[in-house]
Amino acid sequence: MPRVYITPPSYAIQNPAERARTLKKAQSWADAFGWEVTVSPLLKRYHQSGVWLPAEDRAADLATALAYDIVWAFRGGYSAVQLVPYLLEMKTENRPLLIGYSDITVLHACWHVQGWGPTLYGTLAESLTETRQGESLAAYLRGESFSVSNRTEAAARVLRPGAVKAPIFAACLVVLAGLCGTPAFPDLRGKILAIEDVDERPYAVDFALTQMHLAGKLDGVVGLMAGSFHHTPPYDYGGPTVDEILAKWGEILNVPTVARIPFGHMDDPLVLATGTEVEFEADVNGDWRVRWG
Repeated sequence: MPRVYITPPSYAIQNPAERARTLKKAQSWADAFGWEVTVSPLLKRYHQSGVWLPAEDRAADLATALAYDIVWAFRGGYSAVQLVPYLLEMKTENRPLLIGYSDITVLHACWHVQGWGPTLYGTLAESLTETRQGESLAAYLRGESFSVSNRTEAAARVLRPGAVKAPIFAACLVVLAGLCGTPAFPDLRGKILAIEDVDERPYAVDFALTQMHLAGKLDGVVGLMAGSFHHTPPYDYGGPTVDEILAKWGEILNVPTVARIPFGHMDDPLVLATGTEVEFEADVNGDWRVRWG
């Protein structure tokens, strides 16, 4: 029976009602996949929105979590970066599956650097069926194939054609760029970089990509998948759009590039498997496909 540990590496849980909702969601997945769920004692330390618990407490909790089969970081927010020194000193022979997104990009990076288990960029859905989130996660857990394309996701746009078969590394863009200069930055060579973010203006997206590029961290990237980049531009903004910036970076990196793939900070996002090899195809006529498993 797979053992699951629920932990708050970033923002703390806010109240008993949120805790109850979190446990109910976990239990629905546990019932479907035969999991045994263990809840961190930190999920009884309630705080208002935007508060994180002491780094020492969260690090000790993650050290406990590493003994489990699945680690569910139920929330992002801020403060996972404070855990980098602790995580890079931790040792484990176990290879736990990490589930989380947003600020949990820091943990995805540390998992990658440490050579620990696979990671899933996303979170548990309310339902296992009839949602992108639930169906993509369930397919991974069952070892089944899953694909998305322009046939079902008409909003996505091909910015640069090409085809590649390689593993994905998925991340919240600005969080990933913030790891430049630290030993937690993952090796992206031979990877499809899947990026998304929220409340970042187009120039911040360009700045983050430029920062990683100047640091040599985008060397060897073989594909660029862009997800949700929700932001509200000022009424008098006349600069480039996020799509235009991403198209430019597709040309600079000389890789197939598709924007607006439904993952990240949005309603019903796909759950992406980091480290799993995928087929990524983008045609000049606008057709595209991502398939894994």
